[in-house]
Amino acid sequence: MTASFIFLSASTKKSEAAIAGGGFFLSSSLGEVAGMSVQSAILQATLKRTLESKLTGVEGSAEIIRHVTSSVSNMWLLPRELQNVITGFYLQGLGCTHVFSLACALSVFLLAFTAREHTLDVG
Repeated sequence: MTASFIFLSASTKKSEAAIAGGGFFLSSSLGEVAGMSVQSAILQATLKRTLESKLTGVEGSAEIIRHVTSSVSNMWLLPRELQNVITGFYLQGLGCTHVFSLACALSVFLLAFTAREHTLDVG
């Protein structure tokens, strides 16, 4: 991020530096919030889908799914064997969020190859 900001500072006019810097940091923060929101949605969807498919036939499964997806701390109120199973499902969901992060990072890496290099006018 520092290298990007240095490039931005060096490539803008002094009169436009403040607005460019503000836009840069605003877009960075917005991207972080959007990324975390998408990852949270992926985790919740994966967890719910997995719980629904694996807990079929378990008494009170709908209530268990509702409690576990609303707060992770509710999981510790369940019997030990169910806690272990649900922990595995959480880890599976976290794995899906890591795949999303890797896909985003790879996309940006490939997009960086399209950037044009040119000399900066210093003066």
